[in-house]
Amino acid sequence: MLPSFTPPIYEPHAYAYAGLAFSQLPTIAQHYLTTVARLMPPAAYDPSAIHEERSRLSLSLFRSLQGIDIAMVEKRQEAYSIAKLGDTSPTHEWYETALQKDQERLHEVFNVLLPERERTLDEFMIKFDALVWLDVDGHEDFSLEQWQEHRNNLSTPILNYTGQALVALDSAVSKKNVEGDDNWRSPSVPVSPIWRTHSPRYPRPDKAHSEMQWKVERTLQDIRNKHRGSAYHPPSSVYGGKWHSRKNGRPHSG
Repeated sequence: MLPSFTPPIYEPHAYAYAGLAFSQLPTIAQHYLTTVARLMPPAAYDPSAIHEERSRLSLSLFRSLQGIDIAMVEKRQEAYSIAKLGDTSPTHEWYETALQKDQERLHEVFNVLLPERERTLDEFMIKFDALVWLDVDGHEDFSLEQWQEHRNNLSTPILNYTGQALVALDSAVSKKNVEGDDNWRSPSVPVSPIWRTHSPRYPRPDKAHSEMQWKVERTLQDIRNKHRGSAYHPPSSVYGGKWHSRKNGRPHSG
Protein backbone atom coordinates (compact mmCIF):
# COMPACT_ATOMS: atom_id res chain seq x y z
CA MET A 1 0.00 0.00 0.00
CA LEU A 2 1.36 3.42 -0.93
CA PRO A 3 2.15 5.84 1.93
CA SER A 4 0.02 8.97 2.24
CA PHE A 5 0.57 11.52 -0.49
CA THR A 6 2.11 14.81 0.63
CA PRO A 7 1.23 17.56 -1.86
CA PRO A 8 3.93 20.03 -2.92
CA ILE A 9 4.03 23.19 -0.82
CA TYR A 10 3.29 26.41 -2.66
CA GLU A 11 4.27 29.74 -1.11
CA PRO A 12 2.79 32.70 -3.00
CA HIS A 13 4.75 35.91 -3.30
CA ALA A 14 3.88 38.70 -0.90
CA TYR A 15 1.06 41.00 -1.99
CA ALA A 16 2.76 43.90 -3.78
CA TYR A 17 -0.04 45.89 -5.46
CA ALA A 18 -1.04 48.13 -2.54
CA GLY A 19 -0.98 51.79 -3.54
CA LEU A 20 -0.10 51.15 -7.17
CA ALA A 21 -1.73 52.87 -10.13
CA PHE A 22 -3.15 50.70 -12.90
CA SER A 23 -0.18 51.43 -15.16
CA GLN A 24 2.18 50.16 -12.45
CA LEU A 25 0.60 46.72 -12.26
CA PRO A 26 2.38 43.82 -13.99
CA THR A 27 1.58 43.58 -17.69
CA ILE A 28 -0.15 40.24 -17.15
CA ALA A 29 -2.40 41.80 -14.50
CA GLN A 30 -3.30 44.75 -16.75
CA HIS A 31 -4.09 42.45 -19.66
CA TYR A 32 -6.16 40.20 -17.43
CA LEU A 33 -8.30 43.02 -16.03
CA THR A 34 -8.92 44.74 -19.36
CA THR A 35 -9.07 41.86 -21.86
CA VAL A 36 -9.94 38.65 -20.01
CA ALA A 37 -11.94 39.68 -16.95
CA ARG A 38 -13.12 42.88 -18.71
CA LEU A 39 -13.45 44.62 -15.39
CA MET A 40 -13.11 48.15 -16.65
CA PRO A 41 -15.81 50.80 -16.12
CA PRO A 42 -18.71 50.36 -15.71
CA ALA A 43 -18.24 46.70 -14.72
CA ALA A 44 -15.40 47.63 -12.35
CA TYR A 45 -17.86 49.66 -10.26
CA ASP A 46 -19.76 46.55 -9.18
CA PRO A 47 -18.08 44.60 -6.32
CA SER A 48 -20.26 41.56 -7.05
CA ALA A 49 -18.72 41.37 -10.53
CA ILE A 50 -15.28 41.19 -8.94
CA HIS A 51 -16.32 38.34 -6.68
CA GLU A 52 -17.92 36.46 -9.56
CA GLU A 53 -14.70 36.84 -11.54
CA ARG A 54 -12.73 35.55 -8.56
CA SER A 55 -14.89 32.42 -8.63
CA ARG A 56 -14.34 31.98 -12.36
CA LEU A 57 -10.60 32.45 -11.94
CA SER A 58 -10.48 29.86 -9.16
CA LEU A 59 -12.39 27.30 -11.19
CA SER A 60 -10.08 27.92 -14.13
CA LEU A 61 -7.12 27.21 -11.84
CA PHE A 62 -8.59 23.88 -10.72
CA ARG A 63 -9.11 22.88 -14.34
CA SER A 64 -5.58 23.93 -15.34
CA LEU A 65 -4.02 21.91 -12.53
CA GLN A 66 -6.01 18.77 -13.24
CA GLY A 67 -3.80 17.49 -16.07
CA ILE A 68 -0.61 18.20 -14.10
CA ASP A 69 -2.00 16.46 -11.02
CA ILE A 70 -3.04 13.40 -13.02
CA ALA A 71 0.47 13.14 -14.48
CA MET A 72 2.05 13.42 -11.01
CA VAL A 73 -0.22 10.73 -9.61
CA GLU A 74 0.53 8.47 -12.58
CA LYS A 75 4.28 8.80 -11.92
CA ARG A 76 3.77 7.93 -8.26
CA GLN A 77 1.65 4.91 -9.13
CA GLU A 78 4.21 3.83 -11.71
CA ALA A 79 6.95 3.82 -9.06
CA TYR A 80 4.75 1.69 -6.81
CA SER A 81 4.04 -0.79 -9.61
CA ILE A 82 7.73 -1.22 -10.42
CA ALA A 83 8.53 -1.73 -6.73
CA LYS A 84 5.89 -4.46 -6.52
CA LEU A 85 7.50 -6.27 -9.45
CA GLY A 86 10.82 -6.12 -7.63
CA ASP A 87 9.29 -7.94 -4.68
CA THR A 88 8.54 -10.94 -6.88
CA SER A 89 11.46 -10.98 -9.35
CA PRO A 90 14.44 -8.87 -8.20
CA THR A 91 16.74 -9.80 -11.09
CA HIS A 92 19.74 -7.83 -12.33
CA GLU A 93 17.76 -6.80 -15.41
CA TRP A 94 14.93 -5.61 -13.21
CA TYR A 95 17.26 -3.39 -11.18
CA GLU A 96 18.71 -1.82 -14.33
CA THR A 97 15.25 -1.18 -15.73
CA ALA A 98 13.98 0.17 -12.41
CA LEU A 99 16.95 2.54 -12.10
CA GLN A 100 16.41 3.93 -15.59
CA LYS A 101 12.68 4.33 -14.98
CA ASP A 102 13.38 6.09 -11.69
CA GLN A 103 15.72 8.56 -13.35
CA GLU A 104 13.22 9.31 -16.11
CA ARG A 105 10.37 9.65 -13.65
CA LEU A 106 12.26 11.92 -11.26
CA HIS A 107 13.40 14.10 -14.15
CA GLU A 108 9.84 14.60 -15.36
CA VAL A 109 8.45 15.25 -11.89
CA PHE A 110 11.13 17.69 -10.72
CA ASN A 111 12.02 19.36 -14.02
CA VAL A 112 8.66 19.40 -15.81
CA LEU A 113 5.58 18.78 -13.68
CA LEU A 114 6.47 20.61 -10.46
CA PRO A 115 7.79 23.74 -12.26
CA GLU A 116 4.70 23.75 -14.49
CA ARG A 117 2.46 23.48 -11.44
CA GLU A 118 4.26 26.37 -9.75
CA ARG A 119 4.08 28.52 -12.89
CA THR A 120 0.35 27.87 -13.10
CA LEU A 121 -0.12 28.93 -9.48
CA ASP A 122 2.14 31.98 -9.93
CA GLU A 123 0.08 33.18 -12.89
CA PHE A 124 -3.11 32.56 -10.93
CA MET A 125 -1.82 34.69 -8.04
CA ILE A 126 -0.88 37.57 -10.36
CA LYS A 127 -4.47 37.66 -11.61
CA PHE A 128 -5.92 37.00 -8.18
CA ASP A 129 -3.95 39.91 -6.71
CA ALA A 130 -5.21 42.13 -9.55
CA LEU A 131 -8.75 41.43 -8.36
CA VAL A 132 -7.72 42.18 -4.77
CA TRP A 133 -6.23 45.48 -5.96
CA LEU A 134 -9.43 46.33 -7.83
CA ASP A 135 -11.77 45.65 -4.90
CA VAL A 136 -11.10 48.83 -2.89
CA ASP A 137 -14.49 49.09 -1.17
CA GLY A 138 -14.08 49.15 2.59
CA HIS A 139 -10.31 48.83 2.41
CA GLU A 140 -9.25 52.39 1.57
CA ASP A 141 -7.29 52.87 4.79
CA PHE A 142 -5.61 49.46 4.85
CA SER A 143 -1.95 49.30 5.76
CA LEU A 144 0.39 47.04 3.78
CA GLU A 145 0.09 44.41 6.51
CA GLN A 146 -3.72 44.59 6.38
CA TRP A 147 -3.69 44.20 2.59
CA GLN A 148 -1.46 41.16 2.96
CA GLU A 149 -3.76 39.62 5.56
CA HIS A 150 -6.84 40.40 3.46
CA ARG A 151 -5.31 38.77 0.38
CA ASN A 152 -4.22 35.73 2.37
CA ASN A 153 -7.69 35.31 3.85
CA LEU A 154 -9.12 35.22 0.34
CA SER A 155 -6.48 33.06 -1.35
CA THR A 156 -5.50 30.51 1.32
CA PRO A 157 -8.72 28.41 1.14
CA ILE A 158 -8.37 28.21 -2.65
CA LEU A 159 -4.69 27.26 -2.54
CA ASN A 160 -5.37 24.71 0.20
CA TYR A 161 -8.04 23.12 -1.96
CA THR A 162 -5.54 22.54 -4.79
CA GLY A 163 -3.47 20.39 -2.45
CA GLN A 164 -6.55 18.59 -1.13
CA ALA A 165 -7.68 17.83 -4.68
CA LEU A 166 -4.29 16.30 -5.51
CA VAL A 167 -4.38 14.10 -2.40
CA ALA A 168 -7.97 13.06 -3.17
CA LEU A 169 -7.00 12.15 -6.73
CA ASP A 170 -4.07 10.03 -5.54
CA SER A 171 -6.29 8.31 -2.97
CA ALA A 172 -8.93 7.54 -5.59
CA VAL A 173 -6.36 6.09 -8.01
CA SER A 174 -4.77 3.99 -5.25
CA LYS A 175 -8.17 2.64 -4.27
CA LYS A 176 -8.95 1.85 -7.89
CA ASN A 177 -5.67 -0.04 -8.31
CA VAL A 178 -6.19 -2.04 -5.11
CA GLU A 179 -9.84 -2.87 -5.71
CA GLY A 180 -9.59 -3.20 -9.48
CA ASP A 181 -12.50 -0.86 -10.10
CA ASP A 182 -12.68 -0.63 -13.89
CA ASN A 183 -15.48 1.92 -13.66
CA TRP A 184 -13.37 4.46 -11.83
CA ARG A 185 -12.69 7.80 -13.48
CA SER A 186 -10.72 10.80 -12.32
CA PRO A 187 -12.69 13.50 -10.49
CA SER A 188 -13.69 16.38 -12.74
CA VAL A 189 -13.31 20.05 -12.08
CA PRO A 190 -16.59 21.24 -10.56
CA VAL A 191 -19.25 23.27 -12.28
CA SER A 192 -20.06 26.52 -10.52
CA PRO A 193 -23.48 28.13 -11.04
CA ILE A 194 -21.51 31.03 -12.50
CA TRP A 195 -20.33 28.75 -15.31
CA ARG A 196 -23.92 28.26 -16.34
CA THR A 197 -24.12 31.82 -17.60
CA HIS A 198 -24.04 31.66 -21.38
CA SER A 199 -20.90 33.72 -21.76
CA PRO A 200 -18.83 32.68 -24.80
CA ARG A 201 -15.72 33.24 -22.69
CA TYR A 202 -16.75 30.49 -20.29
CA PRO A 203 -17.90 27.41 -22.22
CA ARG A 204 -19.78 24.73 -20.34
CA PRO A 205 -17.39 22.11 -18.94
CA ASP A 206 -17.98 18.38 -18.67
CA LYS A 207 -20.28 16.97 -16.00
CA ALA A 208 -18.61 17.42 -12.62
CA HIS A 209 -17.92 14.97 -9.88
CA SER A 210 -20.55 15.85 -7.26
CA GLU A 211 -18.29 15.64 -4.21
CA MET A 212 -15.61 17.89 -5.69
CA GLN A 213 -18.28 20.30 -6.88
CA TRP A 214 -19.66 20.56 -3.37
CA LYS A 215 -16.22 21.14 -1.84
CA VAL A 216 -15.25 23.89 -4.25
CA GLU A 217 -18.62 25.61 -4.07
CA ARG A 218 -18.41 25.52 -0.27
CA THR A 219 -14.90 27.02 -0.32
CA LEU A 220 -15.89 29.84 -2.65
CA GLN A 221 -19.16 30.46 -0.81
CA ASP A 222 -17.33 30.70 2.53
CA ILE A 223 -15.08 33.35 1.03
CA ARG A 224 -18.04 35.29 -0.38
CA ASN A 225 -19.94 35.11 2.92
CA LYS A 226 -17.10 36.86 4.74
CA HIS A 227 -17.56 39.91 2.55
CA ARG A 228 -21.32 40.33 2.59
CA GLY A 229 -23.01 43.26 4.27
CA SER A 230 -24.58 46.62 3.66
CA ALA A 231 -21.20 48.27 3.08
CA TYR A 232 -20.38 45.73 0.45
CA HIS A 233 -22.43 47.38 -2.29
CA PRO A 234 -21.75 51.13 -2.31
CA PRO A 235 -23.35 53.44 -4.88
CA SER A 236 -21.65 52.94 -8.21
CA SER A 237 -20.68 56.60 -8.48
CA VAL A 238 -18.78 56.47 -5.18
CA TYR A 239 -17.09 53.23 -6.03
CA GLY A 240 -16.28 54.50 -9.49
CA GLY A 241 -14.54 57.54 -8.04
CA LYS A 242 -12.41 55.33 -5.85
CA TRP A 243 -11.51 53.12 -8.80
CA HIS A 244 -10.58 56.05 -11.02
CA SER A 245 -8.37 57.56 -8.31
CA ARG A 246 -6.44 54.31 -8.02
CA LYS A 247 -6.30 53.81 -11.77
CA ASN A 248 -4.66 57.20 -12.16
CA GLY A 249 -2.53 56.97 -9.02
CA ARG A 250 -4.32 59.80 -7.16
CA PRO A 251 -5.80 59.62 -3.64
CA HIS A 252 -9.58 59.65 -3.44
CA SER A 253 -11.00 62.57 -1.47
CA GLY A 254 -14.18 60.90 -0.27
